[in-house]
Amino acid sequence: MKKTKSVILLITVTLFVALLISGCSGVIPNNSSTSSDPGYDEANTVVSYFKVTPAKVEMKVNQSQKFEAKGYNSDNKLVKIDLSKIEWRGEFECRHCGIVWKLTPSQNSRETTFTPLKKGNYKIWVKYEIEGITKWANAVVVAK
Repeated sequence: MKKTKSVILLITVTLFVALLISGCSGVIPNNSSTSSDPGYDEANTVVSYFKVTPAKVEMKVNQSQKFEAKGYNSDNKLVKIDLSKIEWRGEFECRHCGIVWKLTPSQNSRETTFTPLKKGNYKIWVKYEIEGITKWANAVVVAK
């Protein structure tokens, strides 16, 4: 019994010392060799167009849905975008009805959450303006 406790204590101390010496590099992956996201095109970074996903949604009134904007280059590859240049807007079929939706956040974010407050047809717009060029994309929402 005493020998078993000694072996367990020795193994525990050995593992603890090995963990301290290694600095946890064996447990946490090192991403320093891949400084860029492999999903983005680093060669052609000019945004040619935007997409909002999902592109079309049917929702219930007061139900929330997350939308995401993605920028693509002329080769149809995903490119990084400057989030400070993004602005989200909503539009309802009745322009005289005022703002009958919630949209948060409305700027500086790749994603927004939309909540319709009235039945009808909506469009969720994303605007991206950089160096005097404005790109627009939208999604269609039908609230029932």
